[in-house]
Amino acid sequence: MKRILWLTVVGVALIFVVVAVVRNRNRPPATHPPTTPAPSAFTNAPAVPPVAVTSVPIPPAEKLPAGWQDFRTLTEQERLDRVTAAMENHTLPADVLAFFEKDIFNRQHWDVTRNNMANALVWQESPNPRLHELFAKMLADESESPVWRDYCLQFLSDCLLS
Repeated sequence: MKRILWLTVVGVALIFVVVAVVRNRNRPPATHPPTTPAPSAFTNAPAVPPVAVTSVPIPPAEKLPAGWQDFRTLTEQERLDRVTAAMENHTLPADVLAFFEKDIFNRQHWDVTRNNMANALVWQESPNPRLHELFAKMLADESESPVWRDYCLQFLSDCLLS
């Protein structure tokens, strides 16, 4: 009886930890308004020198694969559902595979979304022979979470076996 109670308490604690991690991952980064220095009491010069207005080129809109144009506007759960459905297709179009290879580096996604992108890439009938390099790069990146690096090690071994 005590063992069941202990396991229940540990399970509930783990759920709280997972929820806290997911909430923190979905929280937008804090932004701070720009500050201006206080004017000097000793001169009449403006506190901030005038800045020349220059035209900044606007980057072209990201081109997403057909059927994926709304991906950036979806909730993370909807993204996960879309990726999970695609994961079952073992002959994805090249543009979707290229999109997954790029977007798997996006740390704003849940780990499970990234995991399913990786599954989709690994499970293709004609896998990319250089796919192992993608997982090796993320495995070597110490700024990736330990959990994700562990996933990368597993995917790397899958790639090398095939």
